[in-house]
Amino acid sequence: MGTAQQIAHFLRELKDGDTWRRAAAAKGPGSVGRDAHAWVLVEAADDHAPEVREAVAAGLGGLGVAEAGRTVLPALMGDEDPWVPADQRPGRFGSAGRAGAVFPGS
Repeated sequence: MGTAQQIAHFLRELKDGDTWRRAAAAKGPGSVGRDAHAWVLVEAADDHAPEVREAVAAGLGGLGVAEAGRTVLPALMGDEDPWVPADQRPGRFGSAGRAGAVFPGS
């Protein structure tokens, strides 16, 4: 499966999948996505399932998009649910995402 097909699959699953499929799909763009995919993750950051919110944090950490980070990372970092543990929150990376991109001012 090519990258475009993977992204299409992730986007479909984020909208229509069950909790675990949405969670898996939220992590995908952090590995193979582009900056534009960060906004899909921002929209998913308020998912009712904490497993999905945790995955969104990981996905955004992988993408390292500054604007998206400023928009949603404070809420994810303050998430009280144990499914969004401190060691998985984007704040764990300081101001840098997993890919090394910097979140200025986040």
